[in-house]
Amino acid sequence: MMWFFLLLYIARTEPVDLNGTNRLVLRGGSNPCEGQLEIHHDKIWGYVGHSNWGESTEKVVCRSTQCGEPLSAVDVIRLKDKDVWLDEIKCEGKTEGQLWECDHPGFGATTYRPDQTKWMKCSDNITISLEGYKCAGTVKYTDGYFCGDTWDEDEANVLCKSLGCGTFKEIPKEYWEVPEEFEGSKKMVVNCSGIEGLDNLWQCAPQPNQKCSIPAFVICTDHKRLQIKWKQSNVCQGKLQIEENSNWRDYKPEKITADAWCNQMYCDKGISYTAESGKLKCSENVSVSLLSKGSTSKCYGEVHIKKNNAYYPVCGTVWSEKDAEVVCKELQCGKVISIKTPRGDNYPNNNGWIMDNVDCSGSESSLWYCKAKRNNIKCSSKAFVVCADSIAVRLEDGPGKCAGRVEINYEGQWQRATHQGWTLSNSAAVCHSLRCGKHRSASTEIFSQGSVKFLDKDVKCDSDNSDISECIKGNAALSNKPVMITCEGHKMVFLEEQCSGQVGIDNGTGIFWLSGYNKTWNKESADAVCRQMHCGVSSSHGYISKNKGKEVWIESYKCSSNAKSLFECDKEAHNQNDTIATVNCSGNIKVNLTKACWGNVNVCMGEICGGVCNDTWTRDKSKMLCQNLQCGIPQALDGLNPRNDYKVIVKSLHTAKEIRNLNQSNIVKYEIEDSTCKPAYVVCSGSVEARLITTRSKCSGNVELKYEGQWLPVCKSALNDSQTQNIFCEQCGQPMTLLDFGPKKAEARAIHQIKCQANKPLEECEITASNEKCTLGGLQCSNWRNMEVKFNASCSGYVYVYSQGNKSAVSFEGWNRTEGETLCRDLKCGNFISGHGENTRVPFWDKTFSCGSQKPKNIWDCEKALSSSKQPQQQQLYIKCEGEPKVRLSGNCSGEVTIDNINVCQSNDKERNKQYSDLVCKERGCSHAISSGSKNTLNGDMQEYQHVRCEDYHGKLGQCNRFKGKCNGGLLTVNCVKSIKFHIDPICGGLILVEHQNKLEKVCLEEFPDHLKNKLCDKCGGYVGASRQTQLNKEKLKLALNCSEDYKSIQHCVKQSKGDCIPAEIYCANHVPSTPPPPPPPPIQVVPIILGVGLTLIVVILIVVFVRVCIVRRAKRPMYAASRTFEREEVEFESGDYEDVKGKSNEMEALSQGMFRPNSDIIMESDGRSNTSLPYDDIDEAVEAQTSPAATAAASGDKFFREGALDQSSDGVTYEVDDPQENYDDIEAGPEISQIKAEVHNSPQTTPESVAVAPSGLVRGDEDYLVPGQDG
Repeated sequence: MMWFFLLLYIARTEPVDLNGTNRLVLRGGSNPCEGQLEIHHDKIWGYVGHSNWGESTEKVVCRSTQCGEPLSAVDVIRLKDKDVWLDEIKCEGKTEGQLWECDHPGFGATTYRPDQTKWMKCSDNITISLEGYKCAGTVKYTDGYFCGDTWDEDEANVLCKSLGCGTFKEIPKEYWEVPEEFEGSKKMVVNCSGIEGLDNLWQCAPQPNQKCSIPAFVICTDHKRLQIKWKQSNVCQGKLQIEENSNWRDYKPEKITADAWCNQMYCDKGISYTAESGKLKCSENVSVSLLSKGSTSKCYGEVHIKKNNAYYPVCGTVWSEKDAEVVCKELQCGKVISIKTPRGDNYPNNNGWIMDNVDCSGSESSLWYCKAKRNNIKCSSKAFVVCADSIAVRLEDGPGKCAGRVEINYEGQWQRATHQGWTLSNSAAVCHSLRCGKHRSASTEIFSQGSVKFLDKDVKCDSDNSDISECIKGNAALSNKPVMITCEGHKMVFLEEQCSGQVGIDNGTGIFWLSGYNKTWNKESADAVCRQMHCGVSSSHGYISKNKGKEVWIESYKCSSNAKSLFECDKEAHNQNDTIATVNCSGNIKVNLTKACWGNVNVCMGEICGGVCNDTWTRDKSKMLCQNLQCGIPQALDGLNPRNDYKVIVKSLHTAKEIRNLNQSNIVKYEIEDSTCKPAYVVCSGSVEARLITTRSKCSGNVELKYEGQWLPVCKSALNDSQTQNIFCEQCGQPMTLLDFGPKKAEARAIHQIKCQANKPLEECEITASNEKCTLGGLQCSNWRNMEVKFNASCSGYVYVYSQGNKSAVSFEGWNRTEGETLCRDLKCGNFISGHGENTRVPFWDKTFSCGSQKPKNIWDCEKALSSSKQPQQQQLYIKCEGEPKVRLSGNCSGEVTIDNINVCQSNDKERNKQYSDLVCKERGCSHAISSGSKNTLNGDMQEYQHVRCEDYHGKLGQCNRFKGKCNGGLLTVNCVKSIKFHIDPICGGLILVEHQNKLEKVCLEEFPDHLKNKLCDKCGGYVGASRQTQLNKEKLKLALNCSEDYKSIQHCVKQSKGDCIPAEIYCANHVPSTPPPPPPPPIQVVPIILGVGLTLIVVILIVVFVRVCIVRRAKRPMYAASRTFEREEVEFESGDYEDVKGKSNEMEALSQGMFRPNSDIIMESDGRSNTSLPYDDIDEAVEAQTSPAATAAASGDKFFREGALDQSSDGVTYEVDDPQENYDDIEAGPEISQIKAEVHNSPQTTPESVAVAPSGLVRGDEDYLVPGQDG
C-alpha cells in the first residue's frame, strides 16, 4: 500500500511537458549550441537563474538542446528584460533529459533579482543550410538532414528567417529530388509549432529519428523574382532586377536567357541584353496611362495599359488601394487619394481587356509586373484612381493669394470646400500649401460665396499635414456655405541695421526690398519709415543698386510730411527694379537687461527707457535677446526678486523674418502709461545654471540652482512638479524619479518653492527662497548612469556603467590608484586594494576614466571622451575594495535586516521594501521574501540607521546606494520562504497552520494542486480528498496557499491573501474522525437530591463516629508504634522539594509563540501532546519509585496522587494517562522522556474510553514525529 501512495505522489508532483511547448534554447552565440539560456514556458520566453548552478546542470543543458557535452559556462548580463522562469535548480546530470526534470521550486515560483545569467557553450557546432538553390532546396544540418514527415509552415518560417531568406513561401515536396546521401545520413525531427521567438531551426529539434522517409524542402520568399527598372515610357526595356527581401536590385546573371526573362515578364521575346550594364530589351512596348473621358489626363482617371500604341483598360474586379499605389508611384503622381470601379458599357473598349484580378505587393516598378489574369478576360468595371499630384487648392476672391474662399481642384474641376466639418487644421494646411504662413484664426474678413459646385469629399487635416492633398478622405454630406480664410500675409517694414540701412518689407510669404525710385522715395517717405520704427526722423536717405538675390517690392509709396507709417501712404506702381531705398534715422533703439545677463527687459528709444509688457513677451524673444547680449540662452526660470515696479513703456516688439536682433524690432508703444502690466523679466544662461550633485551616479543626486551668480540648494518640496523637474534634467534627459539622498539639511538660503505651469516657458516659473531649514531634494534623470561592481561581491568584481537600460563594461585603460580609490570611495567600500584588466565579450562604455593630477570629487569627474579614431582597450576593469558590506538577518531566514551590524530603515514605498526583502532572502540562501514588516524605534531615538535605495538591476543589498540617518518609519523586518513551517491541527486532519512571524496563522486556500496536498500529507498516508468536517466562518486572514501545477515546493505557495475566506483544512488518509459527543442527560430533580444528600451525610457521620470509637478501644501498643513509623516516612516523601511542571495549557502557549523544532517543515499537533513520559528533575529512577510508600499507598487505594492520574483496566493493567487540561503545579518537566511503568492487579474493571491510542500514521525514523515508548 505504501508503494502505491509513493508512486501516486511521484506521478502527481513530477512536471510533464505534455504539449511539448516547454523548450530550452541557447541564444546569442555563433551557433545554436552556444549562448544565453532561455526557456519557453506557457507561451512566454524567460531566463534561467544561476542559483545552485553546477556541472550536473550544464550536462543537462547540453543534453536537452541536442548539443553534446558542456565546454564552458560563464556569467553574463541579461541580453533582454525578461522574467526568470527557473531558479534554484538541482540536477543529478545522469538521467534528466530536460532541464525542468531536475529538482526545482517550479516555473516562476522564485523571485530572481540579479541581472546576470549563464552563457553556455557545448561541444557540438551546428550549421544549417539549403542544398539546391539560394533560399530554396533541401534542408540540411552539419552531418544530416531534417525530416520532412512533420515539416510544416512553422518550421519553414523559422528556417527562412534564420538564413536571411525572408519567410516561408511554399513547400514543394515534388520539386526536388531526394539526395543520395539521405538514406545513410543522420536525421533530425523538428517541431516549432506553438513557439514564437525562435531564431534557429535547431531550437526546434527535440530528438533524432532514423525512421524519417523524406527530407524537408522549402522555398523562401527571397527566391528569385524578376522585373525591369525602366526610365522611359516602355516598361519592357531597361535594367533587369531581382527581388530580395521585398526590395529590388540590379541583376547581372552570368548565364544569358533573354527570351525566358522577357517571356516571364509578359514582354514577349528578348531583343538584346547588355551584360556590362545589365540592360534588357524585349519586343513589346508597354506603358501605363490614365484616361478621363477618352483623353489622357495627369495623375487621375481610368487605368489603361498602352501596348504597342493601343490602349487596353484594366478591369476593376478586385481593384485595391495597394494596386493604385503602384500606379501613382509609377507615374510620379504622389500618394493615392481615392479609388473607384465605375461600371457601364459605354467605355471605349474596342481593343479588349488586358489585366484582371490584379494583385500587387506594392514594390513593383510598374503595374505590368503585378500578378494578374491576362487571358480570356470578361469585365464590367474599370479601375479608376486619383493621385495626390492631381489635387490643387486656391483662395479665391480675396485681396491676394493668401486670403479668400477655399477651392480645391479634384478630378480636373475646381470645386468649393464646404464649411461643414471644416477645422482650423484644414485652414493651416491650405495656408501652408499656398506658402502664406500660418492661418489667422482670428480673422473676420469675408469673401464672395462663389458659384462652382461643392466638393463632395470629406476634408480632414491633422496638425502635421502640410498639403491639402493629404487631407482628402471619403465622401461627405454637402452644405451651401463655403470656407473662407485669411493667412498670415502680414506686411512689415524693417531696416537692415539699427535705425539705418536698406528698407525691407516682410509680407508674411517672403522678404522684399523697397524700390529707390526717386519719384516716390523722398524725405517724407523716409521720415515715415523712421517714425514707424521709433527711430526719430530721417537725417539722410538715398538708394543703392540692387544686390543679386534681392527682390524689389512691386509697389512704391508717396507719403505726406506727417505720415507715421509707410503703409498709410498712397501706393504707386513702378518698373524701377534696379535700386533699393536706404535711410539713416536720427534716433536709436537699444534692448538689453537691467543686470547684464539677467533682470528686467529694458528698451531705450533715444533717451526714453522702460520695460516691456510681460503679457506679450515670448520665449523666442528671450532667446534672441540672450544671444544678442552674448549671454547664452534663456533658462525656464524667473528671477527670485524681479522689480515689478519697473516702468513699462512698450506693449510689444515685432521682428521680421530676417531680423536676428531685437534692436531692429518694430515697437508698439504705450501712448498712455499702463501700470497694470508687469514688466518682462529674463534670466539668461550666463547667470543661471542647474546641476545635480554627482557621487557614484551621474545625472542623479541632490540639485542646486545657480542664480544671480550664487549656487543655492533646492528643497525636496520644491521638486514635486514635473515642469520644475525638467529644469534640472535639461542636460540629462527627462526627469524620472524624485529622490531623497540623505538627511543633510539646508543651513543657508535655499530654493523652497518652484512653480511652473504646464507647457509654460522657464521664465514664467515662480521661485521662492528663504533661510529656513529643509530636506534637500534629489532627482534621477533619464540619462542617469551609475558605476556598479558585478558578479563576485558588492565591493569587488567587474566594473560596469548602467545607462538608459544598457550595461557597458568599463575599460581598464587609464585606471591607476587614484581612479581606484575614487571609485571605492564612491561605492562606500573603504580603501582600494587592487585592480586589473580582463578580456570580455560585452560591449564597452564609449568613454574612459583618467583623473590625472586632479583631486576628483567623484569618479565621473575623471570621465574622458574618446576621439573618433580611438577605441577603448578591450579589457574590462576588475576592482577590489576592502569594505565589503555584511548583510544579515537576526533570525534563521527571518528577522531584522542589518548592514554592517546596523539596522536598515524601511522605505515608505511598499514595493521597494519587497524588493529589498527579496535581495536579503536571496543573499542569505532563503529563496525570496514572503512578507516584510517593521519594528518601531523608541520615541526620541537619535541613533542613525542604514537607509538604502536599490535599482532594479541590483542583485545584492550591499550594491545599493545607502546613507545613515534617523529612522522615522520603523526598522525593516523580513520573513523569507525558507522560514515557513506547516502544522495540521488536529493530527492528520484539520486546520492548516503556517508558522509565520513567530505565530501560528490560519491560511486561505486559493489554488493548491493535489500533488502538493499529497506532500503536505506525506507523513499521514497521503491526501485522500476528504471534505470539510468542521463548520467554520469566514475570517480576514493574512496568508493564502496559492500556486499552480508547476510548483514543487509547498513553502513557495505561501502568498499574501486576497481577502476574507474560510480557513483552509486538509484531511489525510490516517485521519481518525472524532467521536460525536453523547446526548445530554435528562434534567436533574434538585429537591429530592438535596434531601437525599442531607440524609446520607447524617448516616455517614454516625457510622464514622461508631467505627472510630471501636478502633480506639481495640488498638494495641505494637500496632500503634508501627503506624507511627509509616506516617513519618510518608511525611518525609510528601515534604520533598519539587519544581513545578508546566501544564498542557502552558505547553500550547509555548507552541503558539514559535517554540518549534528547527529542522522540520511540517509538524503535527501530536508531536507535543504527552507530558506523561517526560522525566522530572527531583524524582528518583522508576525502580526506586516502585518501592516507595507512595506507590504502596496508590496500590491500596489511598489518594496520594490527584484523582484521575491512574485508571485501571479490566485485565488488571493500570495505565498512566495525561489529562490534556491538567496543570501540574508540583512537578517541572525535564528534558528527556522517561519510561512508562504499569502495575498488574486483578480487577474486573473495563478499559476507560479516555485511554490514548497511538495514531497509526506515525512512522519510525521521521524526525517530525514521536513514537510512544521509542522516541526520546
